[in-house]
Amino acid sequence: MKFLIIHYKFSRGGGPENYLFNITKLLTDNGHQVVHFAPKWNDNLPSPDDNYWPEIEGSQGHFHFNENPDLKLADKLKLIKKVIYNNSVYEHLDKMLKDEKPDVVLLLLYLGKLTPAVINACKDNKVPMISRISDFSYICLNSILHDGNSICTDCIQGNFWTGVKKNCFRSKKNSFLQYLIRRFYYLRQYQRDIDAFVIPSRNSLGIFKESNLFADIPIHHLPTFVTTKQEPLDEQKIKRRYNSKRFIYSG
Repeated sequence: MKFLIIHYKFSRGGGPENYLFNITKLLTDNGHQVVHFAPKWNDNLPSPDDNYWPEIEGSQGHFHFNENPDLKLADKLKLIKKVIYNNSVYEHLDKMLKDEKPDVVLLLLYLGKLTPAVINACKDNKVPMISRISDFSYICLNSILHDGNSICTDCIQGNFWTGVKKNCFRSKKNSFLQYLIRRFYYLRQYQRDIDAFVIPSRNSLGIFKESNLFADIPIHHLPTFVTTKQEPLDEQKIKRRYNSKRFIYSG
């Protein structure tokens, strides 16, 4: 099969990026073909697919008002529109889909970066989509269910205005922008155009099942595979490195 993986960056970073490169290796090792779609950034790793990738304004896919204090109002409005829905992303991905003809698309993170334009392009080209949920960005303005003081689930039913009032995304202006992104997404019901959702955490799955936004949408629990290179423990090396230090991992 031929897979197209869509993510808002193509560089080493956090968990979603590790998953991006690990799933690419897993698929190719098992005889599948994988191509990638992402924005063009200076820190991207080399890719034979980057001739299809669009250029996007902002810092690594995010547009923050505090990063653009001197922009005129008209220019800010143009940028805001592109963060909510980017026609250039649609055009670039539409060409890639027509040229590469993938069998399935795997969506990683795209809200506020590549925008739901990726969903429209895949739908118009009749390519099935699987969205992997790796954070709470679908149901929370800052994606982490925390308002800065405590765990917060006020927005999971779609009442994202609460996140604006609490300044959950750096400032009221940036929180309002995140609010607009999600209002547009759910007014258009884009989540219903995605063929399948997968989520690696049972706990996160339970939270999504509580949300009215996903009440009748199947979400499949698919744990993240582990890729670890096992090496024999060297007691002397451990003592030299850690001495008498101890640590506890919980997660």
